[in-house]
Amino acid sequence: AVEMIQTATLIHDDFVDQHPLRRNRAAAWTLEGGRRAVLLGDIIFASAIHMMSEIGRDDGLIVSRAIAEISRGAYHEPLDPPGLLEVIENNRIETGLYPKIISLKTGVLFGAACELGAITAGVNDKERESWRQYGLRIGEAYQIADDLQDVEQCLLNQYVEKSRMASITPALLFFVGENGAACILDSLRKERTDLKGELLANFLKAAESMKAEKEARLRSAVDGFMEDRADGDIYRLVIRAPWELIAMFDGATIPESSP
Repeated sequence: AVEMIQTATLIHDDFVDQHPLRRNRAAAWTLEGGRRAVLLGDIIFASAIHMMSEIGRDDGLIVSRAIAEISRGAYHEPLDPPGLLEVIENNRIETGLYPKIISLKTGVLFGAACELGAITAGVNDKERESWRQYGLRIGEAYQIADDLQDVEQCLLNQYVEKSRMASITPALLFFVGENGAACILDSLRKERTDLKGELLANFLKAAESMKAEKEARLRSAVDGFMEDRADGDIYRLVIRAPWELIAMFDGATIPESSP
């Protein structure tokens, strides 16, 4: 069910963002058209809810809540450079927009996966919430890692295109602060901007801050389990899994400083 939800969100995202490819293959909307792609995503969402509701009431509630929250996150995420420009120029961008995006866009699905596992294991409500929070923090770190790759790709290319700038602007504003808003606005007005001067400094600052925040979220994920240092494979897996998941994503070596 969790994989189905992820698949449905990607089908919808590709159509909304007009991305022609997904994992080096044609995106669904390019093959089926926009209307049928959206309906296909809806069918998959509904099937996930149906499947989990048959297992149990709590399972169905977790999945339906995750879909609602993911959709809310997508709704709040900036869609295009002109709309983002207007929001920033009118000082209407939320201070906590980026944390909200990473929580609703990715964190809630990781949290749902862990909570579903906790229900299957028959734990009490307190432990169930601990597992949800564990997944939530890992998912937030995962999204930061994803956004960090975009920032690092721009640094590697030494330029940023308007469409990519729009997608990473919430992260840049959060990690750089209001002082970087002017050059970010300028970049949103151009089709392509070379990374130099103040803009380059902002990208470098954002990249370092994102690395630190990713690590902080991973450590936060395991904090709830550090008090009970039980022996056994499950405990060791719980402590190592957050870093291993991110390492699988970005190909990096698990840092020696991790637990």
